Amino acid sequence: MEKETFKQILILSALCGVALALFALLPVVVKISVFILMTCVSLPVIILLHRAGTLKIFTVTQSLWIGALCGFVSYIVFSIIYLPLIYFLSTVFAIGYLGGFVLMLKLSTPGLILMFTIFISIVSVMFNAFTSMLYFYLTNSIGTFKDNLKGKK
Repeated sequence: MEKETFKQILILSALCGVALALFALLPVVVKISVFILMTCVSLPVIILLHRAGTLKIFTVTQSLWIGALCGFVSYIVFSIIYLPLIYFLSTVFAIGYLGGFVLMLKLSTPGLILMFTIFISIVSVMFNAFTSMLYFYLTNSIGTFKDNLKGKK
C-alpha cells in the first residue's frame, strides 16, 4: 500500500469517526451510529478510495488491513470526540439519556477508560475487517459473475 493511500485511509476514517461522534449526540440515532461505527465504517472508505482510483490492486489481505485500520482509527477518534462531549453535556445540562457512559466517566480512572476504549476499538477492528473482507468477496464474485455472463453472449 502506498504512503499516500495510507494517509487517505487515516483521514477518511478519522472523518467518519468525527461524523459518527457528532451524530451519536442525538438520542434518536446514538445506537445506529455506534452500530455503524462498530461494523461497517470501513465500507465507505473502501468505496470512496476505489471509485477515486486510489485502490487499484485490491486483495483479501489489503481489504482486511484497510478494514482493521478504519475500525481502529474511527473508534479512537469517536471516543476522543464523543466521551468529553457527553461528559460536558451531562454536567452542564444534566441530560439523563447518557447515563451509562457518564457514570463510567465519573466513576472510572483515566487508565480504566483508556483500557476500555482500546478493548472496544479492537472489537471494532475485528468487525470492520470482516465487513471489508465480505465486501471484497461480494464485489469479486459479482465481477466474476458479470464476466461469465459477458463470455456467454
